[in-house]
Amino acid sequence: MWWTNRSDSQTQVAETAAKAAANDSIPLVLSYNYLDLDRYAARATSKTTGPFADDLKKLLDTQVLPTARAKSIATQTTVQGTSTVTASANAIVLLMFIDQTTRTADVATPKIEGARLEVTMTNQDGRWLISGLKPI
Repeated sequence: MWWTNRSDSQTQVAETAAKAAANDSIPLVLSYNYLDLDRYAARATSKTTGPFADDLKKLLDTQVLPTARAKSIATQTTVQGTSTVTASANAIVLLMFIDQTTRTADVATPKIEGARLEVTMTNQDGRWLISGLKPI
Protein backbone atom coordinates (compact mmCIF):
# COMPACT_ATOMS: atom_id res chain seq x y z
CA MET A 1 0.00 0.00 0.00
CA TRP A 2 2.88 2.39 0.81
CA TRP A 3 4.45 1.73 -2.61
CA THR A 4 1.17 2.38 -4.45
CA ASN A 5 0.61 5.61 -2.52
CA ARG A 6 4.19 6.72 -3.26
CA SER A 7 3.78 5.97 -6.98
CA ASP A 8 0.48 7.87 -7.11
CA SER A 9 2.13 10.83 -5.38
CA GLN A 10 5.07 10.79 -7.82
CA THR A 11 2.66 10.67 -10.75
CA GLN A 12 0.67 13.63 -9.38
CA VAL A 13 3.85 15.67 -8.94
CA ALA A 14 4.96 14.72 -12.46
CA GLU A 15 1.56 15.62 -13.90
CA THR A 16 1.61 19.06 -12.27
CA ALA A 17 5.16 19.77 -13.46
CA ALA A 18 4.50 18.50 -17.00
CA LYS A 19 1.33 20.61 -17.34
CA ALA A 20 3.17 23.72 -16.20
CA ALA A 21 6.02 23.03 -18.63
CA ALA A 22 3.60 22.39 -21.51
CA ASN A 23 1.64 25.57 -20.78
CA ASP A 24 4.92 27.51 -20.97
CA SER A 25 6.50 25.59 -23.87
CA ILE A 26 3.66 25.25 -26.39
CA PRO A 27 3.31 29.03 -26.92
CA LEU A 28 7.09 29.28 -27.38
CA VAL A 29 7.17 26.45 -29.90
CA LEU A 30 4.12 27.56 -31.88
CA SER A 31 4.56 31.38 -31.80
CA TYR A 32 6.97 33.16 -34.11
CA ASN A 33 7.62 36.47 -35.82
CA TYR A 34 9.31 36.80 -39.20
CA LEU A 35 11.55 39.56 -37.75
CA ASP A 36 13.18 37.21 -35.22
CA LEU A 37 13.19 33.71 -36.71
CA ASP A 38 16.71 32.64 -35.77
CA ARG A 39 16.13 33.23 -32.07
CA TYR A 40 12.70 31.62 -32.36
CA ALA A 41 14.12 28.42 -33.89
CA ALA A 42 16.70 28.01 -31.11
CA ARG A 43 14.09 28.68 -28.41
CA ALA A 44 11.54 26.32 -29.96
CA THR A 45 13.91 23.39 -30.40
CA SER A 46 15.26 23.81 -26.84
CA LYS A 47 11.79 22.86 -25.54
CA THR A 48 11.73 19.52 -27.41
CA THR A 49 13.45 16.15 -27.22
CA GLY A 50 13.92 12.87 -29.07
CA PRO A 51 12.83 12.25 -32.65
CA PHE A 52 10.25 15.02 -32.31
CA ALA A 53 13.07 17.56 -31.86
CA ASP A 54 14.67 16.37 -35.11
CA ASP A 55 11.34 16.47 -36.95
CA LEU A 56 10.60 19.98 -35.67
CA LYS A 57 14.02 21.27 -36.73
CA LYS A 58 13.53 19.81 -40.20
CA LEU A 59 10.03 21.32 -40.47
CA LEU A 60 11.28 24.73 -39.35
CA ASP A 61 14.22 24.72 -41.76
CA THR A 62 12.33 23.50 -44.81
CA GLN A 63 8.87 25.04 -44.43
CA VAL A 64 8.07 27.33 -41.52
CA LEU A 65 11.06 29.69 -41.55
CA PRO A 66 11.27 30.20 -45.35
CA THR A 67 7.49 30.78 -45.58
CA ALA A 68 7.47 33.14 -42.59
CA ARG A 69 10.28 35.20 -44.14
CA ALA A 70 8.73 35.27 -47.59
CA LYS A 71 5.23 36.23 -46.42
CA SER A 72 6.13 38.28 -43.31
CA ILE A 73 4.18 35.98 -40.99
CA ALA A 74 3.80 36.47 -37.25
CA THR A 75 1.85 33.92 -35.20
CA GLN A 76 0.92 34.21 -31.53
CA THR A 77 -0.28 31.10 -29.67
CA THR A 78 -2.13 31.07 -26.35
CA VAL A 79 -3.14 28.03 -24.31
CA GLN A 80 -6.83 28.03 -23.41
CA GLY A 81 -6.94 24.76 -21.49
CA THR A 82 -4.97 21.63 -20.61
CA SER A 83 -6.19 18.21 -19.54
CA THR A 84 -4.36 14.98 -18.76
CA VAL A 85 -4.95 11.97 -21.01
CA THR A 86 -2.42 9.59 -19.40
CA ALA A 87 0.22 10.07 -16.73
CA SER A 88 3.22 8.28 -15.31
CA ALA A 89 6.25 9.51 -13.41
CA ASN A 90 8.29 10.10 -16.60
CA ALA A 91 5.78 10.67 -19.41
CA ILE A 92 2.53 12.62 -19.58
CA VAL A 93 0.12 12.87 -22.51
CA LEU A 94 -1.97 16.04 -22.49
CA LEU A 95 -4.92 17.35 -24.45
CA MET A 96 -4.37 21.06 -25.03
CA PHE A 97 -6.72 23.65 -26.44
CA ILE A 98 -4.97 26.58 -28.11
CA ASP A 99 -5.80 29.73 -30.02
CA GLN A 100 -3.50 31.07 -32.72
CA THR A 101 -3.57 34.58 -34.13
CA THR A 102 -1.70 34.92 -37.43
CA ARG A 103 -0.79 38.14 -39.17
CA THR A 104 0.74 38.52 -42.63
CA ALA A 105 1.91 41.57 -44.54
CA ASP A 106 -0.61 41.02 -47.35
CA VAL A 107 -3.75 40.57 -45.18
CA ALA A 108 -4.93 43.46 -43.00
CA THR A 109 -7.11 41.42 -40.61
CA PRO A 110 -5.43 38.82 -38.37
CA LYS A 111 -6.64 35.25 -38.73
CA ILE A 112 -7.71 33.64 -35.45
CA GLU A 113 -8.03 29.85 -35.20
CA GLY A 114 -8.58 27.38 -32.40
CA ALA A 115 -6.99 23.95 -32.30
CA ARG A 116 -6.71 20.85 -30.14
CA LEU A 117 -3.36 19.16 -29.67
CA GLU A 118 -2.21 15.91 -28.15
CA VAL A 119 1.09 16.80 -26.50
CA THR A 120 3.47 14.23 -25.04
CA MET A 121 5.80 15.53 -22.35
CA THR A 122 8.85 13.50 -21.29
CA ASN A 123 10.99 14.04 -18.23
CA GLN A 124 14.57 14.31 -19.38
CA ASP A 125 17.15 14.99 -16.69
CA GLY A 126 14.59 16.77 -14.53
CA ARG A 127 13.19 18.93 -17.35
CA TRP A 128 9.81 18.30 -18.95
CA LEU A 129 10.23 18.54 -22.73
CA ILE A 130 7.86 18.05 -25.65
CA SER A 131 8.49 14.65 -27.22
CA GLY A 132 5.35 14.53 -29.35
CA LEU A 133 2.74 16.91 -30.72
CA LYS A 134 -0.13 16.17 -33.03
CA PRO A 135 -3.28 18.07 -33.92
CA ILE A 136 -6.50 16.19 -33.22
